[in-house]
Amino acid sequence: MKPSRRLGPVIDKARESEQAAARTLGEARTRVDGAVQKLAELETYRNEYIEGLQHKTRSGLNAMQMKDYRVFLGRLDEAIRQQQQVLAGLEQEAGHARQGWLQEKQRLGALDKLNDRHRQQERTDSERREQSESNEHALQRWRRIPG
Repeated sequence: MKPSRRLGPVIDKARESEQAAARTLGEARTRVDGAVQKLAELETYRNEYIEGLQHKTRSGLNAMQMKDYRVFLGRLDEAIRQQQQVLAGLEQEAGHARQGWLQEKQRLGALDKLNDRHRQQERTDSERREQSESNEHALQRWRRIPG
């Protein structure tokens, strides 16, 4: 069996692995995007809440209402910190997934390159064989010519 044909199943498996790694990376990026969006929503809500607090402060708030606003604002700040940590973890996972995909892509590229070299060598060998056969055939015809 030709070397290029023997590599076929290995290349197919490497291609499947690369595609699986690409899907994993895509899923990781989707999770990062979702976490970024959630963080942006929390920060927007916090800013709107502060604006509302400032408006109500001008209108007059009693001490209990002010305390409730500050407690809730503290909860929002904590939710933002937690979401930032979630985002950092997801970005790290996405980075690992990207490295995994790059490794699989590199491996597939190396196998494809090796297979290309095998096919080129097979073509060269075939051309040499055909040339040799042609030369042998011509030599036999020449030997048969009386003269």
